[in-house]
Amino acid sequence: PLRGGGFFFDALADHEAAIFDEFEDDEYDKRLVKPRVIKGEEEPLEWAKQPACEADLRLVQENGLEPVEAFAYVWTERSLLDKVTWQPSRDFVPFEDDYLKMCGEFVDEEIPKELKARC
Repeated sequence: PLRGGGFFFDALADHEAAIFDEFEDDEYDKRLVKPRVIKGEEEPLEWAKQPACEADLRLVQENGLEPVEAFAYVWTERSLLDKVTWQPSRDFVPFEDDYLKMCGEFVDEEIPKELKARC
C-alpha cells in the first residue's frame, strides 16, 4: 500500500472536482484509493486531521473514522521525492504565501471559462 498524507474532501460537486483535475500537474495520477488514518511515531499531518468545526467533531465522535473509497492524486515521479517525510512546518509553511499566490493565479488565469461559469 502507498503511504502518504493529505486532505479528504467529501460531497464535492462534479465541477468542484474538475477544478482539482485542472490544478494538478501531469506528474500526479488520479487513483481510487481507500485512505485511512495511521498512527505512528511521527504525526506530521496531525494538524490536518483535526475537525474544522464542532459539527465535524460531533460527526467523528458519533461515527468514528471509517474507511471510504476516494480519489487521490498520487505523485508518480518517485525520483523527485525527498527521502524524508513531508512536514508542513518545513515544506509548506515557509512557502505558504507563494503557494497562495500561485493558487490565485490559477483561478484568475487557468480555469477554463466553462468551468468558472459553474462556480
